[in-house]
Amino acid sequence: MSRKEVATEDRTEQNHHDCPSTVRSFLTDHAGETFSMMTPCGFVELAAAQVEALLDGQSAVAHPGVAGITMELSADELLEQTIHSANLKDGVWYLMTQFPEMEYSGPEMGVMQ
Repeated sequence: MSRKEVATEDRTEQNHHDCPSTVRSFLTDHAGETFSMMTPCGFVELAAAQVEALLDGQSAVAHPGVAGITMELSADELLEQTIHSANLKDGVWYLMTQFPEMEYSGPEMGVMQ
């Protein structure tokens, strides 16, 4: 790849380092855009209209990367996930998401001997 190609590539891909904490806030901040997400539940592709439907509470379709297999993913389950990374390339946001850290407020659990 030539230097000119690398420079063009760098402009078309934007790293989003200070990502909002949740998928919900990221989608809201980037309304009208297209997304390709790798989530713990599978891959989710969303056009702008699908983002609006998701924010209105409609479920999304996820696929685990195996042809012909899909699963329904509730809006809450997807929107509450946190952003691990976000990159913009050729007009599509590529997101990697994860489940939010579980908070534990009970007593410490230890091993009984």
